[in-house]
Amino acid sequence: MLKSVVLIMCLSFGAPIAAQSCAPFMGDPLDGFTPLDATAYLDLPDGDVVSVTSPIETAITNEIVAGNFRSASKTWCQIGIQRMIVDFEVPVEDDAISAMVTRAVYVWNAQDDPVGWQISQLAERPRCARGNDPFADVCP
Repeated sequence: MLKSVVLIMCLSFGAPIAAQSCAPFMGDPLDGFTPLDATAYLDLPDGDVVSVTSPIETAITNEIVAGNFRSASKTWCQIGIQRMIVDFEVPVEDDAISAMVTRAVYVWNAQDDPVGWQISQLAERPRCARGNDPFADVCP
């Protein structure tokens, strides 16, 4: 007997927690984040702000399908003329940490053909579950 299995996955866009996820960054947007290797997500420049983030989204979606993550959200923190910052947040079930935030910094690459957005830096940090500072150095 053949059973139909429907898998419904949600990757929420423009979450209301954007103000929390996109903590103000006047200087270095990766200050306090642990650097990751961005070359795994390096691709040809892409002029579309949605499709340029798809390599990271695909990796997160694969983890959801594998049962390692339950959900995720993506927030465009900043879209400027030359720089775009996107946060990907994956909830964590832990007493001290509520989520892991992966921040991707994209730059506008006008030197290559095609021109468009290209990942420049990637980093992650935990979001604290308690306390006044969601991005404290040490979560209480």
